[in-house]
Amino acid sequence: MKNFVVILLISISFISCNKKETSSYTIIPEDTIHQNYTETFEPKKDTLQFCYLSVVGKDSLHLSYTLYPTDSVKGKMSYDNFEKDGSNGKVYGIKSGDTLKLTYDMFSEGMHSLIDVRFLTKDNKLYEGITALKQKNDSTMIIVNDKSVDFESGRVLSPVKCK
Repeated sequence: MKNFVVILLISISFISCNKKETSSYTIIPEDTIHQNYTETFEPKKDTLQFCYLSVVGKDSLHLSYTLYPTDSVKGKMSYDNFEKDGSNGKVYGIKSGDTLKLTYDMFSEGMHSLIDVRFLTKDNKLYEGITALKQKNDSTMIIVNDKSVDFESGRVLSPVKCK
């Protein structure tokens, strides 16, 4: 009986080792892989791209955005603060006259927040607006009074080449 069990185990292992696994896949020609995506990601002719940077000491603020024909704005912003936690996220909003009225949808210290921000466009630069904010809910800070935004005290961002 022991011999039978040993022979059975050896036979099963031998059969399983000789079993060939088959898999099927389709080869897609390389020239068609990106064909469908290039049209989707090309900026439209009526959009404008802007990139700005402010460096003060070892702290930096980078803002890049696209301005659409409807004066809507979408982009990215990041604060990189020396020896402090920075933040990065998306911005969206509108351009009203010479002012960007944006919401900064960001993550900092693992927390998600929405913060109203303002930038004044003047002399080919952006001037960060400083103003009082109030907490709307757990994760949202809004501007108390849009007329009280101070563009003289904030950071000045200079244009840089967009990446």
